[in-house]
Amino acid sequence: MSAPPLEKLAYVTECFMNAANVPDNLERATLEEWLVRWWQLERPGNHYAIYHQKKVYCYADGKLAQSFSLDAANGSRTLRCDGRKISVVNGQTFEQVAEVDVGGDGDGAALSNNNNNNG
Repeated sequence: MSAPPLEKLAYVTECFMNAANVPDNLERATLEEWLVRWWQLERPGNHYAIYHQKKVYCYADGKLAQSFSLDAANGSRTLRCDGRKISVVNGQTFEQVAEVDVGGDGDGAALSNNNNNNG
């Protein structure tokens, strides 16, 4: 599976930050740039980010690869993004296992507008 085009990665990443209610500032722009580059270099789907309680946790193949604090974030939902789509996930489950797999099991509700299903 190849990475989506750069424009789509940037758009989905921006939607992820909007859904997490992260204000538009230098901290956000720096994280958005890092995530886009990470998703561009890595295989989407196996690499995903979780927003939970003012932090973004980045997982590569199910293992924590990086985390970022977002002190200015105001999002109350726990979100998962793999560079292709954004889903709401159970925050309590994330806290308990620190790894959430919502791929295809119907637990996540898509938030992004994915008009290009060709990948």
